[in-house]
Amino acid sequence: MRFYSGRELSGAPVVDSEGLVYGRASGLEVSESGLLLRVTEVVRDPETGREMTHEKGLVPVEEISTIAEGPGGPIVLLSTPREASYRGVRVGEPAPADLERAVGRVAVTLDGRVLGTVSEIVVGPGIPGLRVRASAGEVAWLRFLRDLRSRRPGLAARLEARVDPYKNPRVPAERLDDLLRALREEGAGEEEVEALRGYVEEVESASVDVPWPRVERVGDVVLVEGGEWVGP
Repeated sequence: MRFYSGRELSGAPVVDSEGLVYGRASGLEVSESGLLLRVTEVVRDPETGREMTHEKGLVPVEEISTIAEGPGGPIVLLSTPREASYRGVRVGEPAPADLERAVGRVAVTLDGRVLGTVSEIVVGPGIPGLRVRASAGEVAWLRFLRDLRSRRPGLAARLEARVDPYKNPRVPAERLDDLLRALREEGAGEEEVEALRGYVEEVESASVDVPWPRVERVGDVVLVEGGEWVGP
């Protein structure tokens, strides 16, 4: 079991038991009731259009079921449906229509591993499944925004609104030009634009096929059963 400091968790997405993103971790707080994870979110002011960060809530550490570690950094999984309750929705068990919704979303196991991004729907004897793949080249988008936030929080917030780092912690390298264009359009300097190129990483291409019955939830994130996974 690995432990994390508040600094190491800063900016990590916090995902509830329904696979919905509750917000991002912003630190730890000690109270009389115990240790709490501070969670914030970025919201847009409907009158001026400005984006602001505000505190979403304080989560008792007892609600953290696991902390998944992936190439883009940690993802905190909760044992409670916090965001589902906040939105007033119930995700429930996956339905056939969720097959298409799952494509493009990050897949995380309940025992704490980031498998990659769902690339396509597959089929086996009698059941469908999801192919989860890591591309050969990826931009560490979540890590880039976490680093940028300490210097230019406003710019980081605007970029988050354009390409959600919780749904896209790692972006395929084929989309690098799109990200560079977004930086320039949002007011980044050339030094920051060039810095993004340093977050392009070569990763070993691999994939696993997840049988549909082992998919627990399809929300902002796809939650799947734990255990060993092998490629197709």
